[in-house]
Amino acid sequence: MLEPDWASIWMFDEPVALEEYPPAVRLVRAAGERSAPVPEGARIAAEHFPLVVRLSPDRSLVVSGEEPLTDLLPPEFLRALSAQALAVYAFRTATHWIGFTLLTWQTPRTFSEADLRAVETGVSQATVVLENLRLFRQAQEALSRTQRLYRASHLLSMAVNAQDVANAMFEAGESFWTSASVWLFPEPIMGNEELPDVVVNAAVASLDLPTVEPGAEVPWRHVFPEARVLSQGPYILFEDVREAPLAEQTKLVLEQMGARRLLIVPLRTVERWLGWLVMRSDEPGPVPQVEIEIYRTLADQATIVLDNLRLFETAQMRAWREEMLNRIAARLHRSVDPQSILQAGVSELRQVLHARRAGVWVIPPQQWRATREREESHRQDGNGNRSTFGGASPHNGS
Repeated sequence: MLEPDWASIWMFDEPVALEEYPPAVRLVRAAGERSAPVPEGARIAAEHFPLVVRLSPDRSLVVSGEEPLTDLLPPEFLRALSAQALAVYAFRTATHWIGFTLLTWQTPRTFSEADLRAVETGVSQATVVLENLRLFRQAQEALSRTQRLYRASHLLSMAVNAQDVANAMFEAGESFWTSASVWLFPEPIMGNEELPDVVVNAAVASLDLPTVEPGAEVPWRHVFPEARVLSQGPYILFEDVREAPLAEQTKLVLEQMGARRLLIVPLRTVERWLGWLVMRSDEPGPVPQVEIEIYRTLADQATIVLDNLRLFETAQMRAWREEMLNRIAARLHRSVDPQSILQAGVSELRQVLHARRAGVWVIPPQQWRATREREESHRQDGNGNRSTFGGASPHNGS
């Protein structure tokens, strides 16, 4: 009867076609007399786990002790398990495989046909259980994503400012991201216009205190040097900022902002580029493509919301200015005294422009005529220098 000293189950991140190999494997469960060389949940790249590329989903890999295991197991496994024999069986279905089981013994041993058939039967039953569990979790994750997308879309539909947009994005991220922020250009970029020097941190929704205060203008080249490519590309993803192809100074700035994992999605309409959405996490790690698509979908909705808000604010400002101008015109129309007209006009302009002081300088007629005569004389002489006004009497609206 087979009684391994150490037994383990390894799973792939995603199902893999039978003719292909996974990029990495993850330890799901381990049991036995020996301590596991890595903790459960650990993910190991295939190039660091030689037996992964030696394993075939169509047949088992059994080593009874006649050949060394150094070409199959990482050095830390050999030290921790003291393995002299092993057996590896793939969890496979008719179209793909999802992982394998690894059994090791500390002494060489032979395997009878009955032993191998017993293991194959157990692995076949385990494959059914694991595949059903995978499909069940997949369905749960899809339902969770749909619910998150619905909640975020609902929040976006009620958004009245950039902060509401950031809150909706953060709601969609749940525990996957630790911060969502909306960065906007001072004015929308049209077509292939050059990017401005700064970008405004319009809003932040975060579990922690924001490192860049909302409303702050930041030179984007210092923080998001790759953002220029967003004018054409769909998004930028850094699964680990420390390993990203960025300048060391940029990596330092991003880590100071608490960004080890970073997703940047443009906020762009057909004609205008408003800025970008930034999702960050203080932990590195892979981001499933389906998660990225969620934020691309939400970014499209957020762009429409932010563009409508911008247009609404512009229309409000235009209406307010027209109202002010009409009010000024009406007040001036009621005045007959030039001094009162000037005083009223300056006072109203100061309020409209929110200025601390406003004034009008009136040039006496004699000086104005003399100035015009000098300018005319200069033009006739070919001298295009302009004269400056002096001695004007100000009318102050302060």
